[in-house]
Amino acid sequence: MAIDKELQKYMAREATEPIKFMVQNKTIDLDAAISLVAHATGQFSDEEHLQEYKRFKKNSGEIFKNEITFKAGYDSGSGLGYIYRESSLTDMHFLFKLHQYFGDKDCYSRFLYNSPKQLKNNLNNILENKEILELGCGPGFGLKTFGNLGAKAVGVELREDYKEKIPNLDIKYGDAINLDEMCKGQKFDIIYSYDVFAEACIKQKKANEMAKEMYNKTKDGGYGFHFVKYEKFNPIFKEFSDWLQGHLRNVDSEWQRSWYDNLDDETKEDILWTNKSTLDPQYLVRTGFKIKEYTMENGDLVIVTKKAA
Repeated sequence: MAIDKELQKYMAREATEPIKFMVQNKTIDLDAAISLVAHATGQFSDEEHLQEYKRFKKNSGEIFKNEITFKAGYDSGSGLGYIYRESSLTDMHFLFKLHQYFGDKDCYSRFLYNSPKQLKNNLNNILENKEILELGCGPGFGLKTFGNLGAKAVGVELREDYKEKIPNLDIKYGDAINLDEMCKGQKFDIIYSYDVFAEACIKQKKANEMAKEMYNKTKDGGYGFHFVKYEKFNPIFKEFSDWLQGHLRNVDSEWQRSWYDNLDDETKEDILWTNKSTLDPQYLVRTGFKIKEYTMENGDLVIVTKKAA
């Protein structure tokens, strides 16, 4: 029996109140609180994910078997801000797209793997000796995973306090608009980014400058895979997010809720997205890239580019 949407909304809102109480009394971990509210509101669920992507995730255990994880968030982060997550949470979609573009397929265009081990072997075959550049690599969770799969992975990161958090990684520290300077003499088969081009992280002008740098650093015939988290916020989850931000900063967040409630429907609709991309596909074309894909899929805006061979 289908649950009435208004009843579901009421139940989700009621579920957040005891969680707020536990946060105030420091009887629950912040990440656990966020996870509980996300679950109650259906936020970041995989209901709209492609079935093949769900299958890919289900078979990914061998890929991330030896991944490294640790707390690596920004000091001002609350669990809802800019937090570097382990590779299995942030790079899954990238590896899925690599398999989609370069993996063997049968006549039904289904991916050919029947076990986690076989999927890992497929990715090993795709990435063996491939030169990959990750923009905004953080401490290098993804670089470690890509290296384990056979790639020659290089990262670019602005924050120098992550130096040597994970040993034996090739990370260049500085602004990605200076790729030519940081990666002298290097060109890459694949350039990858996750949320680097989100509206909250980078200005339009800077994104376009980086597009030119990426073109210069991509090998002939090389690809770019860029992802921006592009999923609608559940309004109740957003209310909890605003409340939590206010609680952590000792600021009353009720004014923000009142402000939001008084907005027109069009403005509310615009606000309730996790991110927006500042990477202009037209500028990518003018730079010289061919756009292979520009779609919303599995909760992300996906931009795939190719440089002419």
